[in-house]
Amino acid sequence: MGGAASSIVSTELDLAQPDPRHLEAVVALRCAHLAETQPHDAPPTVEHVRRALAGVAAQRNFEVRVAVVWCDGAATGLVEMVSSRKGDNAHLLQVEAYVMPFERRRGVGTRLLEVAVGRARAEERTLLIGTTTERVAAGEPFARRLGARPGLVSLVYEAALAEVDTALLEAWLRAGSERAPDVELAWLGSPYPEDQLASLATVMLAMNDIPLGDLQVGDRTVTPATLRDQDGMQRSRGDERWTLVARRQGGMIVGATETLWNPANPAVLVQLGTVVLREARGRGLGRWLKAAMLERVLRERPEARLVRTDNASQNAPMQAINDALGFRVALTETVWQVEAEVAAEALGIS
Repeated sequence: MGGAASSIVSTELDLAQPDPRHLEAVVALRCAHLAETQPHDAPPTVEHVRRALAGVAAQRNFEVRVAVVWCDGAATGLVEMVSSRKGDNAHLLQVEAYVMPFERRRGVGTRLLEVAVGRARAEERTLLIGTTTERVAAGEPFARRLGARPGLVSLVYEAALAEVDTALLEAWLRAGSERAPDVELAWLGSPYPEDQLASLATVMLAMNDIPLGDLQVGDRTVTPATLRDQDGMQRSRGDERWTLVARRQGGMIVGATETLWNPANPAVLVQLGTVVLREARGRGLGRWLKAAMLERVLRERPEARLVRTDNASQNAPMQAINDALGFRVALTETVWQVEAEVAAEALGIS
């Protein structure tokens, strides 16, 4: 743990065409972050990060800013800031910051948050939210020094695919078709079919029912344009997305689940959200969707060894499904919130 650095400066990236030195800095910082938080994942390459940043730059639903902090000439910190352009949560700036382990307590984190407060003021955002993980112990005390309050505990679950109970999957598949004979499961390709976007967006809006603890956030808007942008960003990263929907006779989508897999990190499959419309709940559709997805993964993703998902600690129904499937808590994360001006005062910003 060293003293204060003699020179700390920040540089914002051009996401569409980043300077090679800036791009290499982002890659090094993301690799270091991943080594601390998800040590079993394959580190990203320069090309992977370049494509991912270009995908972010091309989308229109969110304002995304990325800045690197340099300490005595070396890249030592990274801050990524996201705000909605859709009109929802107009008060909110999402902030994710990381400091290299050997540079902590030297003023780098302070500089990262100064950048974030400046961005919040420029966009007239009044609340900052960000996440800490139990694997980076420095995060929580830093958040508290800013005046931040914990708003939500999020659990990251993992399951070894070789240990998934296939008999349970078969039972859930049978039960799903028996309890909901008016519903069928169908796979959607990538990009999303245009004629399915409106119905799928309506289902994804039901994600707003997920409990968010004490976070001062409002419902998120999901539109066909949102889904197009999401799909574009995923493909720019090289992600292969599988989307499985539950459809009533007549074509109305009442439930969905999605996974992402990337050949650059082949051992890990990411389970995204599983959602069912309120009026269709209580018939086992969530279990049916999850079971059908995992059954296909076991058949067609032999490279994948691990499936990972996250879940708010208050979301008991999804916790029950994950527990039954053999998921175990691998990591606990805390989402913090702080008013921008409270953080500014803590940082000594006038």
